[in-house]
Amino acid sequence: MGRRGRAGGCCTRWTEAGRAELPAWFAWPVGRVSPPRDELAIKLVMAVAAPGVDVREVVQAQRCHVAQALDACVRQRVEALARAHEHPDEMARLTRRAAPPGS
Repeated sequence: MGRRGRAGGCCTRWTEAGRAELPAWFAWPVGRVSPPRDELAIKLVMAVAAPGVDVREVVQAQRCHVAQALDACVRQRVEALARAHEHPDEMARLTRRAAPPGS
């Protein structure tokens, strides 16, 4: 984004390069990182305000990304549980539930 200063404030406008990058940025799902970032919230707010962006497509891309990550996690857990007899301590860890907050 480019900035133009004015007396008493400034305004923000998109550069040509930034405008050209927007469709790819909206289409690309936000990755899962630690610590979590607010990129998804920022992306959704910008998508609502950006002309020509279908917010439903932005949300659907994110939903697909999260579903794929969840599927991969479930597959890994199933594979680990299939080998549980080889590693009883790992079996106990995988089947243990997290304690509820405050307990």
